[in-house]
Amino acid sequence: MIKIGAQLRAAFEGKTSSGTNRRVDVFYLVRLGNNYYSTTWYSNLKFNNKSYAADGLLIGVQPPQTDSSLDKNRFKLTIADDRNILNSEIESLIGAPAHVYLGATSPNGQPINLSDGNLDPAELLCLYKGTIDGISIQYDTNEFGSQTITAELTNPFHNLDRKRTFYTTRKELRAIAPNDTSFDQIYTGSSHMMLRWGKYFGTK
Repeated sequence: MIKIGAQLRAAFEGKTSSGTNRRVDVFYLVRLGNNYYSTTWYSNLKFNNKSYAADGLLIGVQPPQTDSSLDKNRFKLTIADDRNILNSEIESLIGAPAHVYLGATSPNGQPINLSDGNLDPAELLCLYKGTIDGISIQYDTNEFGSQTITAELTNPFHNLDRKRTFYTTRKELRAIAPNDTSFDQIYTGSSHMMLRWGKYFGTK
């Protein structure tokens, strides 16, 4: 069960302490790799003593569409990198950590902070925590061109159909499980063998 802080729950309900409706603003915190920390809020935010920059580069947060069946869609992030901030790190981002958080404003219109200036972890919803699975770049070659980076984040079920074949030998298996004789018959060569199979009812 996902735990949501009291203030965050109240923000999503859109109610004040007196029961009246209020406007709620939401924002994202995104970490890609070890150097890129960005937020969609209009000013820099601090979380876990890391500064998330309001650089305006994060233009799309696309959670996977889920349904009642097992879904293998991926979480996607779109970044407008016209200043080539991530260009030198593209290759190193594959397999790097990725975090996505969703936050909301308190009744005073500001993100819910702790006394030390960090965002309150209890008042943030962790949408994703995993690794970057793929990076793609799109270039616009018009006069005022642009560069758009799409990061695909690993889905826990994306390799569910992957087969992990187990290769071993009798010697290696005995080193792991001395009493396991399942590989012994492989080395006996061709021979006849009779096995009793099925239920035994007490007669031969």
